[in-house]
Amino acid sequence: MDEGAETILVCEQSSKLVGFVIFCVVLDEASIHNIAVHPEHQGSGLGSALLEVALEQMKQQQVARCLLEVRSSNKPAQALYLGHGFGVDGTRRNYYRLAQGREDALLMSRAL
Repeated sequence: MDEGAETILVCEQSSKLVGFVIFCVVLDEASIHNIAVHPEHQGSGLGSALLEVALEQMKQQQVARCLLEVRSSNKPAQALYLGHGFGVDGTRRNYYRLAQGREDALLMSRAL
């Protein structure tokens, strides 16, 4: 894989996209850019499975650390990441735009 190139893993059901994860690797660090699961499939463990596959691919590429940002209001995503060994490293104030105002991002990471 080209360093810095994004990897996209998808999950399909009946030829329909139901979830995906996007990440990139630079040197020995990976950044998860996005994980999404269709609302009809949320709570089914699909997000966890996608994250596990992505982390395994990162390990195969000798990644030492995985980083990500998550909205401070996205409690289900935070629970997913905490459940997979991520910890909160800090806050990026006013990172996400909202219809009215801005929202903080939590910076999270874990060693692989």
